[in-house]
Amino acid sequence: MVRKYLNKHFLYYVIIGAAATIVDTCIFYLVSEFTGLEIVFANWISLTIGILLSFYLNSHFNFKKKDKFIRRMFFFSVILIFGMIIGTSILYVLVNKFGFGKIFSKIISVIITGVFQYLFNSRITFHG
Repeated sequence: MVRKYLNKHFLYYVIIGAAATIVDTCIFYLVSEFTGLEIVFANWISLTIGILLSFYLNSHFNFKKKDKFIRRMFFFSVILIFGMIIGTSILYVLVNKFGFGKIFSKIISVIITGVFQYLFNSRITFHG
């Protein structure tokens, strides 16, 4: 059962997610440092670009689904938002309720959230 879901698509999903995160972080830094925008707005700009990049790369190179763009982008975005809520909740509980370190907790939340997002995106966003 595990092998069914941990396949080449999962590996590509992880690599694309890491690349999108790096782009997001770099854009956040550049926008927040050099434009004078507040960090919340800089974060919205960088997250939007990161999400669009991740969606594009996953749809074209990983799952090879180029049709139903609006539908797929909608589900991809909704799943990412739920993932952010879940990841933030896990991070908060691990740090504030169980006393784990921030970095350890962040890593655990990213792993759990990444698997959640992959399962839902592979079954909903990029299915069919």
